[in-house]
Amino acid sequence: MVSIGLHLKEQEYKKTPLYIRVLHNKRKMKTNNSIFSMKDNYSKSYFDFKENIEDLKNQLEEEIEFLKSVVKQKTKRKSQIKNHIVESVIVISDDNESKNLTKEDYIEKVENYIKRLQKDFNLKIYSYDIHFDEGHIDEDGNKKINRHIHLIHSNVNMKTGKSFTKEIYKKSKRGISYIQDLISESFQMKRGELNSNKKHIKTSIYKQQQETINKQKKIIEEQEKEIEELKERLKKIEIKQNEHNNKINSLIEQLNTSKDIYTREIYLNSLINKIKIKINDNFNNPKDRKQIYKSNQFSNYKKTVREFRKQLKDFMKKDNFDINEVNKYIKLKNVDLKKYHNDLNNLQINLKLKNQKLTKEQIEILSL
Repeated sequence: MVSIGLHLKEQEYKKTPLYIRVLHNKRKMKTNNSIFSMKDNYSKSYFDFKENIEDLKNQLEEEIEFLKSVVKQKTKRKSQIKNHIVESVIVISDDNESKNLTKEDYIEKVENYIKRLQKDFNLKIYSYDIHFDEGHIDEDGNKKINRHIHLIHSNVNMKTGKSFTKEIYKKSKRGISYIQDLISESFQMKRGELNSNKKHIKTSIYKQQQETINKQKKIIEEQEKEIEELKERLKKIEIKQNEHNNKINSLIEQLNTSKDIYTREIYLNSLINKIKIKINDNFNNPKDRKQIYKSNQFSNYKKTVREFRKQLKDFMKKDNFDINEVNKYIKLKNVDLKKYHNDLNNLQINLKLKNQKLTKEQIEILSL
C-alpha cells in the first residue's frame, strides 16, 4: 500500500527549513531516526545542491526568487504563493508486497510518478531520496522498516505560473485525493485510505507509542501466563480435593465397619456379664461360684475374650484394614468362644448335679 503526504503549510517550513530537509534527505547531517543500514538508500538530484549549509540556504533562496519571477512572467501578477518549493513524502506500508520489491523497482516507480507530475502539472523536480534505514524493532525482534521517499519539487506550474495546489483542484474536485490516485497508478500499488482523518506523527512520538503498546502487550502476556498457572494450580487442587473426598469416603466406610466391630465387642462384654449373672443365679453358694470362676473353662473363656478384644483394638489402630480379615478373625474366635461357652455350661450342669447329690446326702443323713 502506498500513500503520499504533501507539505504545503508555511509553518512547517519555518519549523524545519527547506535546506535542513535537503541535508536530512541526503544524509549529510546526523539523523536520529536512522537505525538500520544506509547502504540500500538511494538519492538522485536534478539540481546541483550546495553542500555547505550557508551556501545551500542562499542557493535555495535564489531559486525561490527565480520561481517568483516565473509566476510574475506567466500570470502578470506578483506571486501570492507562500511556499514555492515544497516536499512530498511517499510512504510505503511494511507488507509482503513492499518487501518483495527491489531498490531498482522503487526507483522505477518513483520516476514514473515524476513523469506524471511533469506531464500533468509541469513541475520542476529538484531531487528524490529513497530511505530504508528508518523504522524500529518489534517485541519479537523483527525489523519493521519505514520505507518512504522524499520528493522535492516546485509548487509552481512552470508553464502557467499557477500554484500546484490550484492545479490539483483544477484536475479534480477531489483535490489532494487525485494525487493519491496518481501515486497509486504510478506505483501500481493499492492507495491509502480515501478521506482518511489520520495524521502523520513524528518518529519519536511513534516510537513512544510503540513502546507503550509493547509494554501493554507484555503486561497482557504476563497476566495470561498467570491465568494459565492459576488454571493448572486449580486442576491440581481439584485432583487433591477428589483424593481427599475418596479418603473421607473410605474413612466413613471404615467407621461404619468399626461400629460393627465395636458392637461385637459390646456383645462379648455383655455375654461375659450374662454368664456371671447366670452363675450367680444358679449357685447360691459362693464357694461354687468361686470354683467356676477359677475353673480352666472360665479362664480360657476370659482369656479368649481378652485376646479378641486386644486384636480388635489393633485392627482399629490401623489407618486401613481389610474388613474380610477382621470378619475371618471374628468367625474363628466365635467358634472358640462357643466351645468355651459350652464347656462352662457343662461345668455348670456338673456342679449343679454335684450340688443336688450333696443336698440329697444331707437329707438322708438328717433322716437317720
